[in-house]
Amino acid sequence: NVQRSGFCAIRSSEFPFGGADLGGRYNALEITCRSDGRPYSVNLKCESFIQGDLFQCFIDIPPTIIDPLNEQDKLTGGRFDQVILLFNHFIVTSGGRVRSTQRVLDNRVKIQSIGFTLMDGINGNFQFDLARIRAVNYDETGVIGDVD
Repeated sequence: NVQRSGFCAIRSSEFPFGGADLGGRYNALEITCRSDGRPYSVNLKCESFIQGDLFQCFIDIPPTIIDPLNEQDKLTGGRFDQVILLFNHFIVTSGGRVRSTQRVLDNRVKIQSIGFTLMDGINGNFQFDLARIRAVNYDETGVIGDVD
């Protein structure tokens, strides 16, 4: 008997015209979210000659969703944080397993879809609120040209 639990995933539809072509202009994704503190993965399906490959990186931040019994938190629901995921920190997976041979996700990526997965094996409620995803350039000083 095999039982699975603590798993939830959502994925966007495939982007039109073959995907979102970043054309070498960006080196990271900025995810604006609030989280219950559980580890969520960001999954990028990119144009590739190998079918089924996903590039994956983890959002593992302290909880930013605050106690709903607190009157102030009822109004705000917690705070949103910006999480920067550098493309070169993504790993290649296939069928839920890390590939033994890794390829670098460079900034010439063409994103076909994006998804989020919770797969910590823990039953129970979860909450991950997504406000925005954007491609950015990032260096040791932060986001470069922080204008939308």
